[in-house]
Amino acid sequence: MKHRTAWSLGHGQPCFLLASCLIHAIWLWALACSEETTRNIASDALDLLDTPSQSDMPEAMSQTTQLELTVMTYNVLCSFCDPSYDPWDERLHYQRDIILRHAPDLIGLQELSFKEEVDEYLALNPEYEAIYFTTDDPDAPFPAYPDETILYLKARFKEISRGFFWLSPTPDEPFSIGFSDGKAQLWRLVGYVLFEDKDTGRRFYFANTHFDPNHPSQEKSVPLVYERFSDLVTQHPVIFTGDFNLDPGEPAFNSLTQGIQGYDWHFTLAYDIAQKRIIVTNQQDQGSLDDRGRGIDLILLAGGDFVCPYWKVDYMTYGERHLYPSDHFAISARVILK
Repeated sequence: MKHRTAWSLGHGQPCFLLASCLIHAIWLWALACSEETTRNIASDALDLLDTPSQSDMPEAMSQTTQLELTVMTYNVLCSFCDPSYDPWDERLHYQRDIILRHAPDLIGLQELSFKEEVDEYLALNPEYEAIYFTTDDPDAPFPAYPDETILYLKARFKEISRGFFWLSPTPDEPFSIGFSDGKAQLWRLVGYVLFEDKDTGRRFYFANTHFDPNHPSQEKSVPLVYERFSDLVTQHPVIFTGDFNLDPGEPAFNSLTQGIQGYDWHFTLAYDIAQKRIIVTNQQDQGSLDDRGRGIDLILLAGGDFVCPYWKVDYMTYGERHLYPSDHFAISARVILK
């Protein structure tokens, strides 16, 4: 056993006791000189004790934490589709203004045509990240196909997983068609992403699509969507945006929003449960404007307890000719997931 060496004072007490007292006095002096720093350290320590980290929070608790989101759907009108509108370079900046005005957390875009256009969008909207279909298959028609593209705030959300399926009889075959009964048809797909909110840990699916306008493509696409989403809605809530090329009263619209036989769930329109419906415009004559809430460009909800404080449609015009930035209108909604 090792023993501490005791240096003797005149009365025989060990010197190490005196040394210990001196060290203690110095420590108290240091604390007094750095009282503010000490308070800060103590406060931080208490915060760490009182506030569990997200990784320590039980998963069941994080999945019931209320989540508030602003979501948008917007068909941007492809860059070369209609020369009667302002040029694409100008419309990009108009659409940036729309995004700033609505401040969406997530956006479902339709009709971007090339990877370069996605890059242009991200350059003007650097707070977002984009998810769209890409492939390294040398036989594919295109290496990227952003006809449906999802934008999300990269500072707020973490991507957990993603998936795509094509609106065709062979949905897992990229660039497959076959729902238009021989009519001309572009490739159509659905993209979906499982996101996690970084602050709360709450997870949800965000999906986006662009249905083909040719009948009976819509009528055949809706059952496929229900088939593919049936497992998803049992795992996490689903928010589904898109240009569905459907108007109220059409059979496929009714199936999409009311459900189809064999499934015990259905999508709900954010418009239908919105507490407020708001038209955003700079036009003086608003008599010809309607809210377009139940047709074509839709925000759909399923698999959760949702509240929608407001729904908006954007009728702002731009440029010398006071034109819309697209032949569609941006739709946004504030969604609370309880």
